Amino acid sequence: MRENIAGSAVAGFDETGFRVEGKLHWVHCARTGKYTLLMVHPRRGKQAMAAMGVLPAFAGVAVHDAWAPYDNYAGAGHQLCCAHVLRELQAVTDAASEGQWCWAAQAADALAAMQKLASEAAAQDRGAVDPAALIHAYRSAALIGASQTAARPGKLMRKHHALARRLIDRQDDYLRFTRDFRVPPDKQRLRARHPDGQAETESIRLPAHNGRRPAVLRDPQRRVAPAHCCAGAPSGPRMHVIRARGPSKPLGAAQVVCCITVFPASRGSCLLRLQVACTRCVRLLRAAVGVSWWTR
Repeated sequence: MRENIAGSAVAGFDETGFRVEGKLHWVHCARTGKYTLLMVHPRRGKQAMAAMGVLPAFAGVAVHDAWAPYDNYAGAGHQLCCAHVLRELQAVTDAASEGQWCWAAQAADALAAMQKLASEAAAQDRGAVDPAALIHAYRSAALIGASQTAARPGKLMRKHHALARRLIDRQDDYLRFTRDFRVPPDKQRLRARHPDGQAETESIRLPAHNGRRPAVLRDPQRRVAPAHCCAGAPSGPRMHVIRARGPSKPLGAAQVVCCITVFPASRGSCLLRLQVACTRCVRLLRAAVGVSWWTR
């Protein structure tokens, strides 16, 4: 799988905090539209990325957030995640005085409009787009933001200044998706697809631990028979049985036909990441094992 992801033209990379035996570790993720690789490591930065073994050999376009260690891999192209920066820009807008024009709002509007323009062009099989006016609005907003926050009198202002400077300095990496339609503007769009080609999957995270009751189970005393999802779908190697265990015996189980993969993250503490392709399966799975939340 490492070789397949490392040899792909576009891949998404991410890392998120995760507790292992009470200590902070990091779940590192590398994924394409077909493959997803997860690894738990005590470090977040370059040491963990090297241990994962994908980025050192990767020569395609890496879609990721602005976490600095990704920039060490100069052999890859970079698309900085627009979803992340839009959240940052929204935070700047929220901090501005009510009714006052804010540079962050203009930059966010221009970035969102460029995403829509590129998406429509790709859907219509157009070879290129001309976002010159939107790029001008994006860059002028960032330049105004950098000027307004140049004094940097406090921590928040320094943070806003760094954001404005990053929009300027990394403009090509934020807007790569307008030049190369293979590249999505954010890493969330690089999700594994259902094996039968159905719509974008749901991702469900189910934490568990060998010695204690999983917090996501609503009713630990409930005994639930396996729930067969995707009525009428053929059984076979794609069927997995997911069990949530307590201190002594299973608390519940769910049988998912359209589940693509189950990733064990580490020994002792386990993260089950389920790729479920249809809303009906999500409902049945949540009812069977009591999952109280999921990420899209």
